[in-house]
Amino acid sequence: MTHITHTAQEQSPSDAEDTAKSMSPLTAQEAEKLASQPVLTVFDAISGADTQEQAIDLVAPGGRIAVVLDVVDAVKAKAEAQNKTTVRVLGLKTFTPDHVEKLREFWANATKLLEDGDLKPNKVEVLPNGLIGIAEGLKKLEANKVSGAKLVARPQENSL
Repeated sequence: MTHITHTAQEQSPSDAEDTAKSMSPLTAQEAEKLASQPVLTVFDAISGADTQEQAIDLVAPGGRIAVVLDVVDAVKAKAEAQNKTTVRVLGLKTFTPDHVEKLREFWANATKLLEDGDLKPNKVEVLPNGLIGIAEGLKKLEANKVSGAKLVARPQENSL
């Protein structure tokens, strides 16, 4: 499995198998060149209308995108017309019996997925100064200076 990380930050080869260093949207042609094969799955963790549009353009026919918000109607229509699938994923605190069974199956395989590199933990950037650091973190996000990392604030570290 080839992983493509789209980021502006410098990474060593051990951080990702293939890296696109750019803040501009990754095109399907660039992704196929990096992966040496068509992209069949895209996970859009932002799921805005623009990122869903980019994801559906990136994935090859027969592929799928997974989003965390509702799929935009225009993206649904485009996906159907291009033989692509859209899926909304969701994390819940309350589970139905079906959810429980799927989670059992996932957790039974989680260690192997991590060992094989098919499942990779998020990179995190801890913001300084607890809650006060959130303002600086938001500025970094607005300036597109965060890519491939989750910003984390630790409220107990407030320095007033």
